[in-house]
Amino acid sequence: DTGLAQVVRTEDAAELSATGPVSGPGAAGHKSAPLDFQRRGLYFLRTAFQHDRPQGLLEASVTCFRRAGATDLEAQARAELEAVRAVDLLKASAEKTAVKVRGRGPGGPGGGPSHAVRRS
Repeated sequence: DTGLAQVVRTEDAAELSATGPVSGPGAAGHKSAPLDFQRRGLYFLRTAFQHDRPQGLLEASVTCFRRAGATDLEAQARAELEAVRAVDLLKASAEKTAVKVRGRGPGGPGGGPSHAVRRS
């Protein structure tokens, strides 16, 4: 999976190789066992929040758990992923709102009438 390789830093890949999930007899042609995928998924899930953008690692963990057949862990990783996505959406919405509010002012765009109002 190229998606998995793209989200792993060099240090993380070295740790994975040292712990065994990626290495093994004939690693290049070796097909990963469900336990290997579960180990990788646990690693990605455990380290996701050590990064500025955990979404990629959480997506990788969901994929690994699905391939391992670990539905309970997949559900946990998917819940974490959806929570991160929700927070990202809230942050983006807040930033968008802040930009709109900064652009408004008395008599400015959207800030009320720019002409004098007569009172009776």
